[in-house]
Amino acid sequence: MKPTTIFYYCKLSTAIEKILPKKEIRLSPLLNTNDPRENQDLIFCLTQNAETKNELKYDEFIKKVNGNLRNECKVICFSLNSGNYTAGNSYSTMWAHYGDNHTGICLELDYKKFIEENKKYIVKKYFRKIKYFDFEKDKNEHPRIDICDINPKKIENHIRKVCLTTHLKHVFFTKNKEWNYENELRLIYFSKKQKEEFCKIKKSLVKIHLGIKFNDIYLPAISKLINSNTLINKMVYKDVKLCSREIKI
Repeated sequence: MKPTTIFYYCKLSTAIEKILPKKEIRLSPLLNTNDPRENQDLIFCLTQNAETKNELKYDEFIKKVNGNLRNECKVICFSLNSGNYTAGNSYSTMWAHYGDNHTGICLELDYKKFIEENKKYIVKKYFRKIKYFDFEKDKNEHPRIDICDINPKKIENHIRKVCLTTHLKHVFFTKNKEWNYENELRLIYFSKKQKEEFCKIKKSLVKIHLGIKFNDIYLPAISKLINSNTLINKMVYKDVKLCSREIKI
């Protein structure tokens, strides 16, 4: 089932200085994510038929994978609603880690409109949910690649073909289960451009949720940077549950 809304947590300074003025979110290099596994070499199980010799070495293969794919991969990470009862803007750990300890904001975007205004950057298979594993127990999740199928002279073509098709999910859309609190929807985009690239949110921005510790002195600045039809909500605790309430400017 496709989501209706998606959520993006950020610091207040990031929102005011970079996102809201031009209504755009930066596609960040994948290597800048805070999951150490995504900053390290990928693990593959290379197999080889005893009767076939291939001079390709494991280290060379891994170096090519990281160099040709990860270095060109840019990403935006969103959160999703969890079932019918937990909204994607109400994850306390997300507020602590990405919302600057509840002083930042969470942008709520219309999923369909976000896709419509960013067709240049969105391919369906590259915009999907993260799957979480216990990689210590699920060691069989590491993909197997027959080294005999790889022509050392055409290794880059093979890497793109295999890693972007057969092993796409493993390479870009899996994380250790300790990150499952993010309930992440990930957009990846491949580009050799060194300059920064951005996704638009002018049409898709629906609401702005302010953290519990948000300093209200910045409320006028937020209000000036958004369209009149964009709602502003404030996170509050109702009993023991974090929820969002609309506020009037």
